[in-house]
Amino acid sequence: IKSRDYISFLENVFEAIQRDYEEVSLVGFSFGGTVALYLSEKYEIKRLILINSMILVGLSLILGKFVSPVLPVFPSFPDVHKKIENPPFSYGIYPLRAVSSIVDFINLTRENIKKVTADTMVIYSVYDHTVSVKNSLFIYSEVSSTEKSIIPLNNSYHMAVLDYDKEEMFKKIVDFLQF
Repeated sequence: IKSRDYISFLENVFEAIQRDYEEVSLVGFSFGGTVALYLSEKYEIKRLILINSMILVGLSLILGKFVSPVLPVFPSFPDVHKKIENPPFSYGIYPLRAVSSIVDFINLTRENIKKVTADTMVIYSVYDHTVSVKNSLFIYSEVSSTEKSIIPLNNSYHMAVLDYDKEEMFKKIVDFLQF
């Protein structure tokens, strides 16, 4: 799947949601945060919540983009999930064919990040081993939102939605959405 196909699908789904609801808020986790940012750049969003979201292309994605044509999959790292409170299902491999499209999508989103004006809450895990904290700091500094906050999670890793800080985090999200 190419990034333009992915973008077209996202826009169609979002436009269908917008037809049914007067106001839309988005919550995005990890790459879902990149998707939420992209939609916030293009559409009117009331509130935006980003959790350990990706906006900077790191070395692993750059290498993946070049390796993907010759190496279709990469082994998973099962020990990563042992560190969190309730480990989720983990894939045994990561497909690399989509890496090029992911990199293109992240770059497109980063180029337009200043278009984001929705009230924004950026949540990040201080000890995130998957998405560098630099991503959240960059997002917070670059969005044009007049109302924005940044919240560190001190006891969670990347999978914060399942980890030790989840209750506190969800309470803050609900409070922000009801504001």
